[in-house]
Amino acid sequence: MACIFAACQRNSYKIAGTTDGLNDGDTLFLTQDLNTGIPSDTLIVKDGRFETEKKSDSIMLTLLYAPKDPSMSALFFSEPGTINIKLSQTPNQTTIGGTKVNDALQELNSLAGEFGNKMQEIAAVFYDSTATEESKKQALEQERNLQNELTKHVIEVAEKNIDNELGFFIITSFGDEEAFSSEKRKELINKMPANFRSRNEVKELLQIIEASEATAVGKAITDFTLQTPEGEPLSAMSEIAKNKVTILDFWASWCGPCRQETPFMVELFKEFHEKGLGIVGISLDEDKDAWVKAIGELHMSWPQMSDLKGWQSEAGQLFQVTSIPFMVVVDQNGKILQKGLRGDDLKSFISNQLK
Repeated sequence: MACIFAACQRNSYKIAGTTDGLNDGDTLFLTQDLNTGIPSDTLIVKDGRFETEKKSDSIMLTLLYAPKDPSMSALFFSEPGTINIKLSQTPNQTTIGGTKVNDALQELNSLAGEFGNKMQEIAAVFYDSTATEESKKQALEQERNLQNELTKHVIEVAEKNIDNELGFFIITSFGDEEAFSSEKRKELINKMPANFRSRNEVKELLQIIEASEATAVGKAITDFTLQTPEGEPLSAMSEIAKNKVTILDFWASWCGPCRQETPFMVELFKEFHEKGLGIVGISLDEDKDAWVKAIGELHMSWPQMSDLKGWQSEAGQLFQVTSIPFMVVVDQNGKILQKGLRGDDLKSFISNQLK
């Protein structure tokens, strides 16, 4: 009987929670369907507390949220043991803990909150009408540095938790391809327990990595043909072959950061076009009229192409584009020289290539 009892305990977890923003009788929902949020269980708040005990055959990412105020939510892992949750109306004051994986997740949440606050302070410059272009450039550089620093910390957390669900979650879900390289991701996958490596998520990730390696720096691109605004087919290599260096500029008319970046690209093109720089715009638009209108409004004088498939763009899929603006710099033969550069970093790189 003792053995049976111990086995049951190992397959169950308890939630012991407190809240400062809900009344007696208010409900909380639990769900492991993070796409729809359809609840699998309901908890009732009493005296500022809530609790439940659940059986779970595996450790899964679970969401607790208040239907009357969905901003009151906590993401945690259904790990055996007692999981302590403090649910607050102020999101960065919501905390989880009590078990190994959830303690580590809270560490990651605190880290993200800390960096998020710093980024908000920097971002205030972009809404300041008195800010100079130079101060905005400096703020943009500070944001990039902070993002890279945060990514390094996230990777460290993944390495520390490589044998548990948090490490698995970070490695398979964290999407910053520029900072979290394919090489690093494969290195971490190889350190995972065998049962993690056999999961479909890992197999699919490895397929994505294999595809991204085909467009890694140093590789020659596969030519592709899309339509111009005039409806004519245009081969990427036919334009690339005309220039010493070409920037493949992935953008869209609806993308705010893309529109902010375009005046810089216009000046870059003016300065270096006679020295051998070409640009090919590859739009992730779906609305042709919006695409054509934006080309005129933004004074883009270089060739443009699109299949009007949005994020399903064939060229976007080829280069594993997950955020825009995104730049790929290639030489006259289509060899990839660099990816992901923007602003002054891009200008410096182009200048060095055209000396």
